[in-house]
Amino acid sequence: MTHVLVTGASGFVGQQVVRALIDRGHTVVALTHHAELPKSMRGQVGVTGVQGDVGKPETLRAAMSGIDTVIHLVGIIREFPGQGITFQKLHHEATVNVVDAAKAAGLRRYIHMSALGTRADAKSGYHQTKWTAEEYVRASGLDFTIFRPSLIYGIGDGFTSTMVPLAKAPFFPVIAGGQTKAQPIAIADVAAGFAKAIDMPQTIGQTYDVTGPETFTYKEIYRHIAEALGRPFRPLNIPVWAVTPQAMLLQYQPWFPLTMNQLTMLAENNTGDQETYAQVFGIDRTRFVEGLAFLHPKK
Repeated sequence: MTHVLVTGASGFVGQQVVRALIDRGHTVVALTHHAELPKSMRGQVGVTGVQGDVGKPETLRAAMSGIDTVIHLVGIIREFPGQGITFQKLHHEATVNVVDAAKAAGLRRYIHMSALGTRADAKSGYHQTKWTAEEYVRASGLDFTIFRPSLIYGIGDGFTSTMVPLAKAPFFPVIAGGQTKAQPIAIADVAAGFAKAIDMPQTIGQTYDVTGPETFTYKEIYRHIAEALGRPFRPLNIPVWAVTPQAMLLQYQPWFPLTMNQLTMLAENNTGDQETYAQVFGIDRTRFVEGLAFLHPKK
């Protein structure tokens, strides 16, 4: 049994990772901003909470006490600089704080969530800061494993949930024809890898692309989502130039669905190694259409 500290435990990925860890017999300490555990975890056997903040290094020292492994999941998909929510702070600086705290506590095992498409010459701020965080992890001297998930979907995700109202509209807006590609992966298939890696020393020092078993264009992804909702798919092509001014002006408004950073990423294929992750971790990944069953209209 391993005692695992999970940052970002209350998030979409975090909650599933916590469940997967418990199912494998580990105990979990969830790093939380508040003294109490999130409602979804209260009363759950094998989970305790510790108050801390990845942006405040001094709060992480106590959180590392009695821990064997750290799983660092904190990340954001869009920035709100006015609130101090930036990629630099939540990706790079947070990782530096967690890694340094783990080293100071004498911990060795560290598992890190990055993102597919992360690379040294990335164009988006999202991927740039994910890369610098990875580089810090690689240079840390810890026994690390890095995961780079593709689009993660499931109940409560930040992807299909934003597509639902669009699918219910008369026309489904598709930026630039939706011809770039992605490899969406079910949340349970992602969480399984994090939980299994703890007991797999052969994964130390490795970086894995975490992708679904199929490759789709974004237009095909949108069509599958519409069909899962029982809606006809009527795509409406939106040129990039038509949405760029609005994105520039409104990207820091929570209600506006698109940012300049996201436009940059939508222009790139989000694809990677499609087989190694499944083979190494023995995961029979869910096919996309089957994984969208949670969207089916209730009868």
